[in-house]
Amino acid sequence: MKMISSMETSFYPKGAEKMYHSFTKGKINKLRKRSEVLRGKRILILSMGILLTIAFVPIRVSSALVGDFNNDGKVDYDDFLIFKAAYGATTDKSNWNPACDIAEPKGKIDFEDYMIFLINYEKKCPETPEEVLQRVAVNYGLVNDMKADMITSSTFEGKPFGDTHYSRYYFKKPNKVKMELFSSPHWTTKIGIIIIDGPNMYLVDPSTGQYQELNLLEQTGLNSSQFTQMDACFNLDEFLVNHNITMTGVTENIGTIEATPKIANNLYSKLEMQVDCEKGLIVRSMIYRGGKLIETIETKESRWVNELAWIPVKMVKVPLLEAGEFRTMMIYENMAINTGISDSEFSP
Repeated sequence: MKMISSMETSFYPKGAEKMYHSFTKGKINKLRKRSEVLRGKRILILSMGILLTIAFVPIRVSSALVGDFNNDGKVDYDDFLIFKAAYGATTDKSNWNPACDIAEPKGKIDFEDYMIFLINYEKKCPETPEEVLQRVAVNYGLVNDMKADMITSSTFEGKPFGDTHYSRYYFKKPNKVKMELFSSPHWTTKIGIIIIDGPNMYLVDPSTGQYQELNLLEQTGLNSSQFTQMDACFNLDEFLVNHNITMTGVTENIGTIEATPKIANNLYSKLEMQVDCEKGLIVRSMIYRGGKLIETIETKESRWVNELAWIPVKMVKVPLLEAGEFRTMMIYENMAINTGISDSEFSP
């Protein structure tokens, strides 16, 4: 891998040196980019022939492999030459290249774009399924707990179907979920509570406090080590032990993983997951049973919550039905993470 020499960085204007001095004074709040490995650490950045040590703070950028301007799956010297040709350009210039405009604010390729490029220099797309899933585990591992308002609506054959449902959603890793169901968007009258705590599900009547308990392992025919595909997010070692995994390819930084359980179960025969390798986010899951696709879950929108982790905020679930297309949309609002939700929240 060819390094960027001090001579090759000499094309940058005097404004770059001024920006450098602002870095040395700790004024780096504008330079923000999420990194699943380097967040919170100090890194070395090569700039103008010297090594600068700066505090690493995230920058919001697109989901593609940032800096891979020629789309060959890595950020290298060839990409540097492309960036060099576009440096200093604005949208009205002949050398404008929108792919190189990777930092906010948009409209000019300047030193902030250069710093992001350097942070990503020598990065490459993951080459194995384990590497792809590791990025997922790192992203989701940043979330200890979460709560949000969830709005669920459905359509059948493109037309509204049934009522819109309102619930307050709680999660605590690795496997605790609670949903408080409300009768209206006013969030005043609670009509039901569903709690999942590991393999146990509780259906609670909020008016009486009485509940029904179900064992999900018995319902699904799984053993405890196979229980959920969310192990890929929160218990990766266990997931890898209990599944055969392959990667069918990486396209535009989306890696496709196939996972088949080593021991047959009643829930699924294969999982296919499409992963945004930069965000570490599962953007699409396809669930198969008996060789037949039975359900697709797709992330339509995601958000970088607390500038820490990428989390879906709009998802669409599509079970495959012979009667027609049935789609359920789940929207998460007022999301908060890592607020210290107590285990008692998940007791019936």
